[in-house]
Parts: sequence; C-alpha cells; structure tokens
Amino acid sequence: MKPTASAMLSGKIIDEKDIEASSVPSSSLEWRYAHPKWNEKIQNDGEYWIKPIKQTVLKPKGKLLFDSFQVVIPLSTDTTSFILEGFFYSEEWQEGIPFLNKVVLNFP
Repeated sequence: MKPTASAMLSGKIIDEKDIEASSVPSSSLEWRYAHPKWNEKIQNDGEYWIKPIKQTVLKPKGKLLFDSFQVVIPLSTDTTSFILEGFFYSEEWQEGIPFLNKVVLNFP
C-alpha cells in the first residue's frame, strides 16, 4: 500500500506462531503472514505478504480467494492519494505477477 502506513489491511490472517495455539478450526483460518518479520514489512514498506495456511495447488483457470477483507484508510490532511496493488507469487513465478487491477483513491 502506498504511501506506507497510510492504511491497514484486515481479514482472516493469522500469525504463524498463533496457528498451532489457536482453538479456531484451521478451515476458517485461511491465510497467514508469509514474511517472517511481517510486522516490520508492513510498517516499513506498506506490504502485506500473505499465503494460504494449507498447501494449495491451483488448477488451470482455478481461483484462490482472499475474501472478507477490509482496508481501513484513516483520513488525514497529509494523505492526498492511496494505491492498493496486488501480486501473485509461486514456485513457478518467483518474480511475481501483478494483479490486473489497482485500486487508486484520490482525496480532495
């Protein structure tokens, strides 16, 4: 997210250390942070690195959804615009594939 620290992403994301300690069934905890220092990555770069909790194989034309998420953008006089971009990474595409659409918000 750009500018960094301008917004917060929330959804069904759990920290790696909390997966085993959680009493919530793993089927309802679909995503986890993929970066070992995820909190620093978010604060320094504005990047949320997430991956499915369970190993996932995508078939051709298959879908992998991260649904029921929210992006909270606090209104500030310093923030005039906001960009939300997404990328897909896998063993086959380690350089990443950008999502087809970006979300760009401009504030008056």
